[in-house]
Amino acid sequence: MKLKNTSPYRDEDVRAWVMAALKSQNAKTTGVQVKVTGSSHGIRGRAILGRHQCFKDGEGLTRYGKLYQGKWMLIRLTPKAHERLSDVAWLMMHEVQHLVGVGHKDMTPAMRKCWGQPMPAWAEGLELRLKDAPAKRSREQVLVDLTAKREALVARRAAKAREAYEYALRKEKAARRIRQKWEAKVKYYARKDKLAAKSP
Repeated sequence: MKLKNTSPYRDEDVRAWVMAALKSQNAKTTGVQVKVTGSSHGIRGRAILGRHQCFKDGEGLTRYGKLYQGKWMLIRLTPKAHERLSDVAWLMMHEVQHLVGVGHKDMTPAMRKCWGQPMPAWAEGLELRLKDAPAKRSREQVLVDLTAKREALVARRAAKAREAYEYALRKEKAARRIRQKWEAKVKYYARKDKLAAKSP
């Protein structure tokens, strides 16, 4: 699983929740991209719906084969989501069910609703802790950091300009060699033509 967490919660806690939710619905944990972000409009989510392979049998009936699991899921958590852990658990299960090919019409009423359900067994004991607040920097430290960032930016741009200049020089040298090569050929055949013209 590839996780990108920009929510207010710690990476290790978010990873534990997502992994547990995937395993609770027998979903594959490899090849899945999960993005967890902050939210100011409630706990929400989205996921790509998995698809089952469909085919017709000898009697013309539709059969379902291999599941192609969805590869992407988004979870949005508010800064107070840790006060509603059961809702977080049910939301994650809801989105994971989409990954394994379950649409809204195939979900149970509790799974479709998500909110106000009892804590599922797989989520008991899991923590969802807020990230530590960054230490407040002094004005002097802010100026030092800004200066360092600008210096690093100038260094990167200078290196890029130097690389482009050296590339242009190499191209110019190559073009000069090609021009000299063909100039020599032109002179050679010009001499040949003069000799041919002088010969009886």
